[in-house]
Amino acid sequence: MGRIGLRGLLGIGVGVWLLSARDARAVGFASSANARPVEERVLLSASPERSVLVSQLRFDSRGEDVLIVVPVTDGAALDWSSRAFFEALEVATAPRVLGPEDNDTCPGHDEPAFDMTGDEEGAETLEPAEVTLLDDVAAVQSFAIDRGVTLSPALSLALTEQTGVRFFVARFSAPSGIAVTKALRVVAPAPSMTLPLVLSEAGSDDLRVTAWAVGKGRSALSGDPVAIDLTKLTLEAGPGTSNYEDLLFSALTPSADAPKPFVYDMSSHQSLRQDIALREDGPGVKSFIRSYFERAAAYAETDGQPSSCITQSAAVLAQSARVGTACPRSEVGVVGGAAACAADIVEPGEVDPGLLRCGPKADDLAIIMSDLEPEETWLTRVTIKIPAATSGDARSVSFPGGARLDPEITASTIDLSECTEGGDGGGSSSNGPSGGVGAASGSGQPSSASGGTVEVPLYVYDGCSACADGSYELVEYIEADSADAPDAYYEGDDCAGDSSASYSDDSCDGDSYNGDEIAWDGEGCDCSDTSVDLDSEGCDCDSSGYSDTCSADGFGDGCDCGGESLCATAKRPGKQIKKTRRLNAFVYSGLIVIVPLRRLSRRRQQTKKPSSRPTKR
Repeated sequence: MGRIGLRGLLGIGVGVWLLSARDARAVGFASSANARPVEERVLLSASPERSVLVSQLRFDSRGEDVLIVVPVTDGAALDWSSRAFFEALEVATAPRVLGPEDNDTCPGHDEPAFDMTGDEEGAETLEPAEVTLLDDVAAVQSFAIDRGVTLSPALSLALTEQTGVRFFVARFSAPSGIAVTKALRVVAPAPSMTLPLVLSEAGSDDLRVTAWAVGKGRSALSGDPVAIDLTKLTLEAGPGTSNYEDLLFSALTPSADAPKPFVYDMSSHQSLRQDIALREDGPGVKSFIRSYFERAAAYAETDGQPSSCITQSAAVLAQSARVGTACPRSEVGVVGGAAACAADIVEPGEVDPGLLRCGPKADDLAIIMSDLEPEETWLTRVTIKIPAATSGDARSVSFPGGARLDPEITASTIDLSECTEGGDGGGSSSNGPSGGVGAASGSGQPSSASGGTVEVPLYVYDGCSACADGSYELVEYIEADSADAPDAYYEGDDCAGDSSASYSDDSCDGDSYNGDEIAWDGEGCDCSDTSVDLDSEGCDCDSSGYSDTCSADGFGDGCDCGGESLCATAKRPGKQIKKTRRLNAFVYSGLIVIVPLRRLSRRRQQTKKPSSRPTKR
């Protein structure tokens, strides 16, 4: 049977699946009386073919066993996601509180003060001590009792209301204090447009739910969108803190006007694939793919250096062709005993989901992008509160589209009372165009294989038609000596005729940086010129190519850079820009055959790093 026929059969069964198990795959938490849930993280990715739900619980205990209970349908593939998955989502989407633009930092400081409201550092996740698949609620109750864990009456009732499902149960032996479970990924063989929170139960304190949705355009959640009271929002510039969390939980308190409140934190396509700067002078926000692959590499879950995976994924996420169906690892198992899938399914005209993996363990991006059109896929984050001693409910998810929302909140006032001379004047940013320090890598860049070099990110300004509306986009990593490596290289934003976007040290003929001549045929930085002619050793790519000395293996000695091809290595005149690992010819040819790569740079301009570089959106 062809794949089209299979999709047709799935479509016929959707209604039955949604009726019998529309609330399935919610996450229940059980323990002795001492442990309490603190935060539930959940991501839903919905495509016409299937749904992916990834969930994780943060809880506080005194050192005891806890259980998570997840209803699952037959045919669902179960895996543990990378630790990097939710950490990268947090870095890319957590709101940043900034001060008023005319007074946003401590006196004598250049960098703006800000408060990143999320958990940037992350924490080691707990390995399960025991996992099992049980057929009914009675078996779940018996399993819990045998291990000294009590199911609350509310959880027991919610479990009995689940129909047509089995129950995946994992036991964790928790240390004393705050702990985080591994993230469970459930790939269900039919689509679901529901964020299932019916098993989510708050203890003696309110339970925070941070939820992400991945789909075509900006997502909408059933309930009542609310906003915090910005007139009361204050940023403390010295320590880089704010009262955002207090105002958030106050806004999320149910009321007669908003019985099911939630807050939109952010929503965009850009947050998936490119670093952004919230203001001209920062802070920078690292993209999901960059943070994910860098952290996965730090946790020894990738193959090789992450830079190639970042560049490759960014190129794929700019495409319009649909991603094929990614095959889950199914390391935990397939519900119902069915055989795990053997390989990805890629039909003609589709993008190979393998291009979104960075080794077998770092496969979360390939799974959540499965059967979606990358260019139109957005990441949306919302925050929900389940009040103390109550339970959650199912929230329907749709993707009507809407305006981009970056994770930036402006405080009405800034408190400078705790500023100290020579202090930081704010929180630490995620490493982006402003050049902060990443939590996972411990340095501004991914480490190079060579001890004397580091990989420096290259950002290209993407906004030629109107400079003020553009943004810096990560397109490549360049190997540089660690002794004098900059935080980043930038391909400029001095658009012709726009004095607001110019800098005193931007000349558009040659310029020098670290003693190297960087004259890439800038031609006066004319924004109307979208070529990428790097004048690279005889290759004339004057419209859309990105060329180098092309080899004979598929790219040809004639350097035919027409269309929207991507030759392997761009070069400065007379000096190669080195990479630790570039994509092989097979990967490139696959991308070219499946769908043309969008040009990675839009104008001919020099690459340079100003002494104090504003970054623009």
